[in-house]
Amino acid sequence: MKNKRGPYALYSAAALVIMLACLMSISCSKTGSYPKATVSGAEVVVDTQTLSPDVPRFFTHRFRDKSINFFVIKINNNVLSFLDACKSCNPKLGFRFDNGHFTCKVCNTRYSVAEVEHGIGGCFPIRVPGAQRGNSYYIPVSAFEQYYSSF
Repeated sequence: MKNKRGPYALYSAAALVIMLACLMSISCSKTGSYPKATVSGAEVVVDTQTLSPDVPRFFTHRFRDKSINFFVIKINNNVLSFLDACKSCNPKLGFRFDNGHFTCKVCNTRYSVAEVEHGIGGCFPIRVPGAQRGNSYYIPVSAFEQYYSSF
């Protein structure tokens, strides 16, 4: 008995696969829209008084034609900064944060705020150097420039 669907079934299946691939690439390419980082001279400046303990604040720094997402977090009264980018999985997708835990958007590795500096295995955010002076945290713009090609 011959299949009466013929090439139409094949074309329909191919169209469905292409449509799903397009939807996945669109949904996976977005990392989120964050407030624009404040720049003063050659430094990005974050007001540390607006930071809640153990809760990251996400920002976007625009460099040339790219948006570089990062976050600043206060852990045990120390302020740290990281790119919203996984060192090993995919620098463009970054992390989700909820209920005191970071989750990699690629491999779904989840870890607590206390583990953010070291991550689990090779999955962890990329540390960005910065320094607290008074009530502000300063990150050299040059620190973002070195990661430009990753975004």
